Amino acid sequence: MPIRQLLYISRAAPSVDASDVAQIAALSRRDNYRRDVTGCLLYTGSAFAQVLEGRPDDVEALALKLRRDPRHFDFRVVRDTTVQLRAYSNWSMGCVLRPDLADEVQAILDDDTGTRSPTDVDRLLAEMRTDTVFGEL
Repeated sequence: MPIRQLLYISRAAPSVDASDVAQIAALSRRDNYRRDVTGCLLYTGSAFAQVLEGRPDDVEALALKLRRDPRHFDFRVVRDTTVQLRAYSNWSMGCVLRPDLADEVQAILDDDTGTRSPTDVDRLLAEMRTDTVFGEL
């Protein structure tokens, strides 16, 4: 069965902090497990990047819900593809706090032309696969 993999980025609302992100991750793990959705949430302190993987309809429904979440704005899908294998199969929702990636995510957000190199997005995805506690997925 093909798996839809969607990566979006967004700007965090000014009121969001690391405790909010921990709560988001905990709820996502529970809900995503039920839906058989996997992925990873990256928080830089000022922006989010999130990968969602699962059945196409489930990923679409979740993306629509996330788009309306007031804890972020400027929601942009930067990759939406079909894959044969999940890249984040071990995490119903991994959570990576990486302030050092703020400039990288900001550069993608600031690209209004949509012409960022696919390599930039690939590099971001690779960084999201490394967690300081769990290591490489």
